[in-house]
Amino acid sequence: MLRRWIAVMVAVLAVVGGCGLWRATTPYRPVAGVVSASSLECRRPYPFSPPTGIPIATVPAGFAPVRAVTCDPYSEDEVASDRTVGYYEHRWEGNFDRAVELLNRRSEHSTWFPGGCSAEYSLAQLDQFWLIDIDGRAVQPGFPRDSCGLVKTAGLDELKQLTAEGSTEHRIPLSDEQIYESWGCRSTYRPATAGTAPATALPVGNRFCRFSSGKFIGTVSRSTVFDGFASAPECYATANELASTSYLDTLSGQERVVTVELDGCQRVVADGYVPQTASKELLHDLGSR
Repeated sequence: MLRRWIAVMVAVLAVVGGCGLWRATTPYRPVAGVVSASSLECRRPYPFSPPTGIPIATVPAGFAPVRAVTCDPYSEDEVASDRTVGYYEHRWEGNFDRAVELLNRRSEHSTWFPGGCSAEYSLAQLDQFWLIDIDGRAVQPGFPRDSCGLVKTAGLDELKQLTAEGSTEHRIPLSDEQIYESWGCRSTYRPATAGTAPATALPVGNRFCRFSSGKFIGTVSRSTVFDGFASAPECYATANELASTSYLDTLSGQERVVTVELDGCQRVVADGYVPQTASKELLHDLGSR
C-alpha cells in the first residue's frame, strides 16, 4: 500500500514539475533593437520583393511611441500608363498604450492537441511597421503567436485604429515581363487572330491591358462573366480603344491572345475562334478608367 502511494505521488510530482517547466519555458521573444527612424523605409510589397519572416520581437520597456508607420503589404490593383504600380506608407499618432500591451503579450506554447488547430494557415502578408518616440528613435516589434502557431495581429489592428496622420505614395517601375507575370496580359499590343472554331468558354482571367491607338494606357479588371456572347456580324470598322489579355491553351501549350474592341466593331476576338459581340457589361467594365 505504501509503495502504491509513493508511486502515485511520484507521478503527480512529475506532472506538476513538467507543467512548471512547460510554463517556465514560455516561447522566447527577443526585445526589438532601437534605431534611428530615418534609417527605416518601406520595402517593396509582395510580389515585388520576396516574402520575409514574421517578426517576433517585443517593444522595449520604457520605449514610449508617439507615432507609427505602416507599409502596405500589397501593391495597388492596377498598373498605370507609365508602367508603374503604387503602394502606400501610412503614418499614425495617438495613445499607443493598448497597442504596445497587445504587441508585448506572451506567445503561447504549442498545443499538445494539434488536431484541434485549423487545417488552414493564412499565407497573407502582414504590414511592415515600426514605432517612433519623441526623440526620433524607432523600434520594429513583431507579433505573439497562439498555441497553433498562428500570428496574433491584435496589436497591429489596434495601431491602425489610431488617428491617421497622412500617407505617402511610392511607385514601382515594372518591366513588361513583370506586368505579364502579375496581371496576365502583355503591355505590348498584339492583336488576336480570328479563326473558324466555334467560340466556347475560354479560361480568361479578369485582368486586361488597355490600349489606345496601340499605346499601353494601364491595366483594368473585369467583374462580368466572360461567356455567352453571340457570334459577331461582319464588320470592318477599326477599333482604337482595346483591352487585351492572354491565357495558356491546355491542348497546344501555347499562349493565346484575347482582344476586346471597346469601340469600332466592339467584338471579342480570340486567337483561333470566331469573333463574338462583346456585351454592354463587359464594355463598361473594361472601358471605364
